[in-house]
Amino acid sequence: MDAVAAAFIGSSVLGAGKPNAFGTFVGAVLIGILQNGLIMMSVPYYAMDIVKGTVLALALAVTYYKQKH
Repeated sequence: MDAVAAAFIGSSVLGAGKPNAFGTFVGAVLIGILQNGLIMMSVPYYAMDIVKGTVLALALAVTYYKQKH
């Protein structure tokens, strides 16, 4: 799930609308920072998947919103 989230976040960050190497790297860094932050805050493991899924859904929404407008 982390790899898919990194690719989709990367495609929405750069605005290209398709996954690319630099965008995937940026997405992986953001997912890593998010995961480390959740671990530091002692969030239960099942809540981490919920937060990461929400971030993935937001990235997909931003991507589709950019494509429509």
